[in-house]
Amino acid sequence: MTMLATLGRRISCRERSEPLTHVRRKFSANCFDLRLTVESDTDGWKTQVFQENDGRPLHAAYRRNMVNAKLAAAEFAVARMTGGLDTETVDTMAEHLTWAESW
Repeated sequence: MTMLATLGRRISCRERSEPLTHVRRKFSANCFDLRLTVESDTDGWKTQVFQENDGRPLHAAYRRNMVNAKLAAAEFAVARMTGGLDTETVDTMAEHLTWAESW
């Protein structure tokens, strides 16, 4: 461990156990009129769903692993295809639901 003095404060610099570079992985799929993407991020996986013809973003979510990120994109696509969402996003729908909090 190395100690640094910065503006009169001492901070310790521990060796990082993770690499400084991060190789991103990205997956994409077409589902009827939607383009689904899943991309790795430093904090997990970002999933996005776009309108294929104009590239308009419809939905975005973060998940901890690739499988759950792909599932989130597919769930949005299924809800959209079955007519349950029309042009609304899942985020908007979630805001209008009555959520019961429990501990």
